[in-house]
Amino acid sequence: MRILLAASAVLSSLCLNASPEEPDVKPPTIESVCDAMAPIILKGIAGNDTDAPIFHGNIDWHSAVHGHWALFRIARATDRHDEEARAADASMKPDLILKEIALLKDDALGELPYGFAWFLLLAEEFERWSAEKEGKDPKRLRAMADAAAAALVASYRRKAPSPLTREYDNASWAMVRLHRWFSFTEDKDGLALVNKWIAGMKGLEKPDNSFAFDRTHTDFFSRFGNFAYLTASTREPAELAAFLAARPVFDADIEPLVDTNDAAHHLGTNWSRAWALKSLASTTRDEVDRKRFRKAYEAHVVQGMKQHEASKDDFRAYGHWVPQFAVYAVTDGADEKAK
Repeated sequence: MRILLAASAVLSSLCLNASPEEPDVKPPTIESVCDAMAPIILKGIAGNDTDAPIFHGNIDWHSAVHGHWALFRIARATDRHDEEARAADASMKPDLILKEIALLKDDALGELPYGFAWFLLLAEEFERWSAEKEGKDPKRLRAMADAAAAALVASYRRKAPSPLTREYDNASWAMVRLHRWFSFTEDKDGLALVNKWIAGMKGLEKPDNSFAFDRTHTDFFSRFGNFAYLTASTREPAELAAFLAARPVFDADIEPLVDTNDAAHHLGTNWSRAWALKSLASTTRDEVDRKRFRKAYEAHVVQGMKQHEASKDDFRAYGHWVPQFAVYAVTDGADEKAK
């Protein structure tokens, strides 16, 4: 994905732009989205695009990592596509994991923090999937994940996380992943440190730093969305209420993006906005906000699937990474079986 910041291979989105006046459309189900994404993801991780021992498909290392994650998540969240998950499992042989750990040391791959954060998610998902399937050595990725977590911690000890960081440097995403990993592994000291960092993250109070920012910047992550997602995922309801009071979210700003500006990275923005909106809808105490955030989430999923139909055959700009964002958006949250 990193090499595609200014990709020109994106299909025009004009033909799929929904008018704001169109009636509400029922969003696709988790199963239908995952059914559409699974074959593309499986084909992608089987490629030989890099020299990495395991994560050599999907053009770049981080996309291969979240490609493997997505297949385990799909299998657990839908009770389908088990063969695809088993194919991902078969690729992660112990001897190859040792070689991947060697690459991870000193960030030889240049994947800190983005790729390391995704790897934590993969390690948890694989462990849960493998344990449920009574697989061999469900904790196979623990050592590598612990090394990735330690590298992230060391990095943020040198420079505290900021919500102002964007795309591959997005600290909100890294904090979500560290918080989740330390919760999963019951590392109380690590969790306390991450909670301290999260509590100290300030910024994005200006109106133009809200969801509106996404319309004028072609980031694959919604910067405000990920910060809101971090808050909704890790803070108490009262803290989320204070967050939203200080950073009002206006209806016009949470309409889906229908113009991708022919920028490959913008193809992922609706999905990252979607998981933020879904999390806000499930955690805010305000009933009005719950309804409008949920409606906005569903509209983003509908728009994301329209873009999928237009772009699914463009592997370089779209297929090697956006389907994984879609899987995360629709399977994350309280209504996810895998939760």
